[in-house]
Amino acid sequence: MDVSSSQVVDNGAESRFELPLDGHTAVLVYERRPQSLVLIHTEVPKELRGHHLGDVLMQAAIDASRREHLRIVPICPFAKAYLEKHPLAD
Repeated sequence: MDVSSSQVVDNGAESRFELPLDGHTAVLVYERRPQSLVLIHTEVPKELRGHHLGDVLMQAAIDASRREHLRIVPICPFAKAYLEKHPLAD
């Protein structure tokens, strides 16, 4: 499954990044604050697991935070683990 962060939709009305595939949607729920993007929860349906879609959602969040000059605040355990493995350059 070849998926990129450009396929992720930033659904601002629902405060989440969405990656629809094969009739299912992987999501990364966030809260936008004036200076930060708080990453609250990542969920990948079991039918889509094993394809690193959480990584794709995280990259979309990182890209958005850079465009908007927001600091990422990971609350979600997956987001925390991802950022520990892939530290952001300041």
